[in-house]
Amino acid sequence: MSLATVKAVKPIWKILPKHHVSRGVGYSQETDFIVITETCVVVIEAKSYRGKIITDRDAMNNQWFCQTGNHLVPIKSCWGKNPFQQCDRYTKSVLTILQDYPQTFPLWREFKDAIQLPTVKSLLNDHLTFLDFNGETFTIGLSSPALAKIANETPKKAELIKAANSLYPHQTMQVAIAHIPRIPQIPKIPVYGAIVFPKNSDISQIGHGNHPHIREIGTFYRVTTVDYLPSLIDCLELEAAQHTNYYRFSPLKIENLLCDRPINSRNLETGFLNEIFDIQPQLSQKPGFSSLSFLPKQIAKPLI
Repeated sequence: MSLATVKAVKPIWKILPKHHVSRGVGYSQETDFIVITETCVVVIEAKSYRGKIITDRDAMNNQWFCQTGNHLVPIKSCWGKNPFQQCDRYTKSVLTILQDYPQTFPLWREFKDAIQLPTVKSLLNDHLTFLDFNGETFTIGLSSPALAKIANETPKKAELIKAANSLYPHQTMQVAIAHIPRIPQIPKIPVYGAIVFPKNSDISQIGHGNHPHIREIGTFYRVTTVDYLPSLIDCLELEAAQHTNYYRFSPLKIENLLCDRPINSRNLETGFLNEIFDIQPQLSQKPGFSSLSFLPKQIAKPLI
């Protein structure tokens, strides 16, 4: 199976050929292909056996064979008894990587307009939550330990003025924006596994379903032939889009997570945090955030 088979269908899909997904397990797990669509991820295990693919009822646990005439050949797998168990292992490894992405992303920005410290104190006491969408909560916290102290105490007006003069000589303020998933236990991205055989292979005896060229094994696994693979991915993309309890990431962001690329203020165009800027107009609804501008900061520091 060639990369062009999948890539020719939708340019927006991201394709990762020969991608290792065995982080921290001490052994190799190299997928044939990972296809990243707008709504899901499909882990592809390609097999070169051409003929009638058969098994003894239980496709999850029994040996698979390729029958050509009277010749019966066991189908080999790098892991487990059969291609399903191999694909299942790789698919779950991908799911683990995507579910274990960092729960908090630090991002630093400078606000050119000064904000009154009483307003800051009030907002801090309200935990500074300024937006809630898709089951996620975005919060904003101030970077200065002095401001953290002010938030927890009741300083006199003179102390506020002194703090303002010392903290903001240039009328700027640094803030840290954190993304905190509110429901981390749900799957963040639908991940499917697909076992793909050559064109004209007979897979009708594997799994279940009404389509002879696209067979189902459980909820998240499919068996197909290479000529039906683009149609299968289209169907999985539509199926995943119907789920409302999943987070939505662009294919590029999922690729960054799978490739373990840093997601920070220097890499916003390819990182998760550029979703912060999709909601920037919401800031104007909070007191003290009327005319603010984001300026990139070259370093990322821990949140307070």
